[in-house]
Amino acid sequence: MKKFIIKKTAVILFLILTIHLPSSIATVDDSTVLKGGDIIHFGKSSSDVIDPSSIEVLIWNQYKGRMPSWQIDFNFLKANKDLLILEESMMTGMMASTYENDLKFEHVFANSFGDTGLSTAATVTPIQESALLTKSKEVLVTTRKVTLFTYYQLKNCNRPLLVVNIHGINAVTHATNKQQLIDIFEKIKGFDGPAIFAGDFNSWSPVRTEFLLNIMKNYFFSPVKFEPDERMRVFDNVVDHIFLRGFTAVNSKAWGNIFGSDHKALTATIEMSDPSWCHND
Repeated sequence: MKKFIIKKTAVILFLILTIHLPSSIATVDDSTVLKGGDIIHFGKSSSDVIDPSSIEVLIWNQYKGRMPSWQIDFNFLKANKDLLILEESMMTGMMASTYENDLKFEHVFANSFGDTGLSTAATVTPIQESALLTKSKEVLVTTRKVTLFTYYQLKNCNRPLLVVNIHGINAVTHATNKQQLIDIFEKIKGFDGPAIFAGDFNSWSPVRTEFLLNIMKNYFFSPVKFEPDERMRVFDNVVDHIFLRGFTAVNSKAWGNIFGSDHKALTATIEMSDPSWCHND
């Protein structure tokens, strides 16, 4: 009985600690308030196409910009990048202003709940985008998570690049977390071109991690490895990942010395591993 009480208390504390409550932000005009799954654009693109021979990528759960050094760290991390895959973005306040004034990247923001969501940014304008909300809600805060899909033109390719940006549903059962991934692959099953699937998967248990790796393998996605691996861990399990299809990571880094978020930023240089991914048969 005593062990049961301790275990139950630990679970409750975990749920409380892992749910990020909304930060204090500026009031949004009614005309800009979004519903879950809605999409808006910030910033301005600076290129026409992405060169698949070398793409510089940043992946970061930004903790809603709460840390004092977020803006400085963000500006440092995005330098010389072609693609930014960002979780816990905000459509208001300093973060939205930073995105709006960006003259290099066009940010595509997908709303999850309130003023929070995902942002995928690139030096080119996407040719298509869409968002998918989880069917289930997280406990206590009763919010959904969103996944953002953006397609970009690649140089000398007749297939676009698909970027899947995910924030995994967190305070739910494994079955619910698993369903989010199943629904995502159901949505993109008709696309068999080059792709990047990255973000905060909330893969904080061995069973979640095992399912994640297996389903990625089934759809020909390979994980990017980090050495040293300084990615954020929950219960000793990594929660942030980059998976590639049609690409190879020639270098990768988890920025353990940057504290602009509770998650560690990830960067990678990727290149097309096989030109056949670029072209239809």
